Amino acid sequence: MSNQKGLFKIRGKDGTLFQFKPLEPSDKEYIREGFKKLSEKTVYTRFFSFMKELPEEQLIELTHADQKQHVNWGCFIESKRKRTGIGIGRYCICDQDKDRAEMAITVIDDFQNKGVGTILLAILYYMALCAGLSYLTGYILVENWKFAVRFLKLGATITRSGSEYEIELPVYKDFNEFPENHYSRLFIQILKELKKQDFCG
Repeated sequence: MSNQKGLFKIRGKDGTLFQFKPLEPSDKEYIREGFKKLSEKTVYTRFFSFMKELPEEQLIELTHADQKQHVNWGCFIESKRKRTGIGIGRYCICDQDKDRAEMAITVIDDFQNKGVGTILLAILYYMALCAGLSYLTGYILVENWKFAVRFLKLGATITRSGSEYEIELPVYKDFNEFPENHYSRLFIQILKELKKQDFCG
């Protein structure tokens, strides 16, 4: 991992060098183009509906976050001086309960299962830890059970409500509180790298 002016570079499972940074207004076009690369299935499992493009108000919301109450990070790759947006992780601290934040993660199909989603989740998790939050919450369609299992391996509670699972992931202050399994060990490794880089400093 390397860190320069808010830009973090981390290698994924296959060795691909991914860049992670807070989203800003200049990233709007990357997000728009990245959305076009999502399959209909991914759009549906992420947004719970079929959409051809992101509404302008959502693009503005994604690229104008204060990175405190609303935290929005993007994942990019660069090749031949061209930057491509491939994933977004975000959370919003709940107005009714300042102790928790609702999160969401989206990765374009060509880069799923390469570690991008896990790194984005670790970034959100570490920022939630720095902010003193106790829980990250989220919603997943029941057909996306494979993704839900990853949260279970991190100690999350999952409750089914109709066609959705509600995720409640504790934000542990001590990494030893994570369940013992391969995925949690990988997750902790990323968190420790973020801590070493003084990620929230």
